[in-house]
Amino acid sequence: LHRFPSCHKTMENTSIEKGEEDWEGTRFFVRLKDTLLKCYYFFQLNGGYFALYGIILPGILMNILSAVFNEYQGGCSFPYISEVGREGLNRVIFVTSTVIIIVPWLIFSAFFLFTSWAYAQLVIPSLFHRGVFDFCQLLVFILITHSNIYFFTTSIYDILKFPDYHGKLTTKLALYGCIAFTIDTVVCSLYLKTPWEKMKWTKIVNCILSWVFGLTFGLLNLVKGCPAQILPMDRCFLLTAEDYCFAKQDPLQPWMTILRYYPHCHKLHFVRGLSEYLCLLFAMTYLSSLRGDIIIEQYEICKWKWLNALATKNGKRSHTDPATEEEEIQKLNEEDNELVDAVIRRYNNPYLLRYIKLYWEDYDSVQSNVEIDKMFMQMTNRERNQLELQ
Repeated sequence: LHRFPSCHKTMENTSIEKGEEDWEGTRFFVRLKDTLLKCYYFFQLNGGYFALYGIILPGILMNILSAVFNEYQGGCSFPYISEVGREGLNRVIFVTSTVIIIVPWLIFSAFFLFTSWAYAQLVIPSLFHRGVFDFCQLLVFILITHSNIYFFTTSIYDILKFPDYHGKLTTKLALYGCIAFTIDTVVCSLYLKTPWEKMKWTKIVNCILSWVFGLTFGLLNLVKGCPAQILPMDRCFLLTAEDYCFAKQDPLQPWMTILRYYPHCHKLHFVRGLSEYLCLLFAMTYLSSLRGDIIIEQYEICKWKWLNALATKNGKRSHTDPATEEEEIQKLNEEDNELVDAVIRRYNNPYLLRYIKLYWEDYDSVQSNVEIDKMFMQMTNRERNQLELQ
């Protein structure tokens, strides 16, 4: 190489370029990892809102586009989501929105489940009752995860080609969601005092309205003479363009189309269409409100971790003697603040960390600090060790 300096220089340049390419590739994967991690943390706390807006806003958009392009809606004054999202651009919007919400919804539901289980370790002393609570929350997770998946399958199996299966999926996703939210409301009222005092009216109102509009949507379909019918070709020519009618002609029955229409009970179908939308609205609002439970419970867990760390440091919960000098009091307060910072810094989720820091000083807990201290002093060593594992 010394005899051929140009060759040596070329090899050096090649190795430098290769190193730069490797570094660029590494930086890309690091940035990708950081981005995915931020998304994961965001969905842990806000996946419910993502699911809420991912269902409701596309539903509004599909209704608007259907009216703007004068698409056939079955003759309904307030068309069903299944009718406006069955084909064309609206179907793309419908399927895409249900695909996008699957992962955020699942992450949010799982984080709510694990937070509830961790919180139950601290506030439910009875092993039997804690087992009942844990099982109920697991059942809630299973039911709302099924609803999550059924939203996607409902958009895939559209009402034109799979009317019976589509109807079963729609019934299941609404029913499972309402049952899950009812279970969560009951177990929260029985076992979780602080979250219940903060969130009870949000839970009760949204749960009741979900059931009211869900049952309205389901029961009105049983009224005789009012269910949807298959649209004949001659009737189709009067309602929409001839080309569209021929495109939707039934190959087995040429005098019929595969379209549905609602010739009777127009007011009833208006109420059903509105009830479908409102049932989704209040059910998804309940789901997104579980974010409040997560913040409250994670805050309380953080508070108990701090008490545990303080007890480990001092041997017991310290109460400063009023006669202690002011400098010593200030020093003890500084040590406590450092301990608080150390506990809070353990939270990797920056979105959750923001609320824990915000509520640390002025959080209006149902239990007073004295009651929390008494409960903490009554904890066994096993229960205190649970705090370190969470």
